[in-house]
Amino acid sequence: MSKNPLFRAMDVVVWVTVFYLARQLPHPYPFAWEGFVGGYAPKQLGYYLISMLWVAGLWFALYRARDRAEAVDHRAVLAGMTLMFLVIMTPYATGLLLSSKSRFVYRFFGGTAVLTALAAYGLLWALEANRGAFGSDRRKLLVALSIIAAGLGISLIRHRQLAVLAVSLAGLWLFVAPFVGPKADER
Repeated sequence: MSKNPLFRAMDVVVWVTVFYLARQLPHPYPFAWEGFVGGYAPKQLGYYLISMLWVAGLWFALYRARDRAEAVDHRAVLAGMTLMFLVIMTPYATGLLLSSKSRFVYRFFGGTAVLTALAAYGLLWALEANRGAFGSDRRKLLVALSIIAAGLGISLIRHRQLAVLAVSLAGLWLFVAPFVGPKADER
């Protein structure tokens, strides 16, 4: 089946989510440096920027593989739909971070990121049956998944904010990953 409807829907969901997260960015009151530093705006700004970095980094990391795919099958459609659902859950998890201080909320945020990375890995796995040249992209996504899983594992024991930090590091890695190592076309 044609790849265009699935990937266009994924693009729309990702960028609507990023736009929604951008609209939630705080506006300090008063609109001055004192209002920004004095309120809880830096914390809120940080959480929303980390979520935007994660979602946009995931889209950026998957873009090359999606562009090279020729067609999709039912597995790729299912993985893409799961990925879209989990991307839509990211603003909800971010909003929970701001409204609660419980350890469960930080674990929920990290767990949502782990599930999103697994869905993206599943999408690459489903696309590989058609083309067979996405091994380097899957390895780079596994590095991001291991960063999040390590941060989430440590946050289960201590330092609950480490789950959020791990998501931000994984998002940065996904932006840098396409420029690191050999390209799949050069093998």
